[in-house]
Amino acid sequence: MMIVIEIVSLQSFSSLTIPDMLKGRSVILQERYHYSGIMDILTNPENAVRVSGFARDAVSGLRILLAGRSDLYIQYQNHVDDAIARLNVTQLLYRYPVSRIPVYINVSKRVPYAQALLDTLVDAFTKINASGVGWSR
Repeated sequence: MMIVIEIVSLQSFSSLTIPDMLKGRSVILQERYHYSGIMDILTNPENAVRVSGFARDAVSGLRILLAGRSDLYIQYQNHVDDAIARLNVTQLLYRYPVSRIPVYINVSKRVPYAQALLDTLVDAFTKINASGVGWSR
């Protein structure tokens, strides 16, 4: 599994790097999220990033972006996918991955029935992922 943080925009920034894309722009963030290493870019005074608001969920954040009240929305990819589907967004959105964090399932061999537990976890993950719950791949 891969957790992907991305920047969503109504305009193309394909020729810019991530730090340059953020410089001097307003961004929407999700309440209570820390966004891994991207906070270093957002809080660096040299980048002059303005936080225009904190969305309570991905649907709210996407609505703020679509209303033109901010330049960029930073969110986990699977949440953006879900919000786009829920809002039935037809407007062109530009999406730029900022961070990819691999997730692994590890079970200590010291755990009783370790292999059975690992097999159960992998099976559950496979079923959840196949159901389209929205986990990034």
